[in-house]
Amino acid sequence: MSRKINMYQLEKDLIDQLNYNKEEILENKDLLHEYVDGHVPVYNYERLLLACDDLWLGYPSESGISEGCDNAYDIIAHNIYEKLMEKAQEWLNDNEKKDVA
Repeated sequence: MSRKINMYQLEKDLIDQLNYNKEEILENKDLLHEYVDGHVPVYNYERLLLACDDLWLGYPSESGISEGCDNAYDIIAHNIYEKLMEKAQEWLNDNEKKDVA
């Protein structure tokens, strides 16, 4: 039986990995992009499952990140990346504040 992918689990898995590699990421914040990119599904089927849970993933983003995409799968992937990056930035901001305190 295969596990159904959803955005909540994708975000949770990303945060878990960020916490596991916290020191490395806080030393080199550019790594954040690598971790986020690694959590964007590569298979179109998984991208479509995520879009079924959140239909807005299928629309071009207002930020322009999906500009120039040739197909719906790429638009979905870019929007997933954008949502995950928002969560990752929140994580980074929270953990930088904890480091200062």
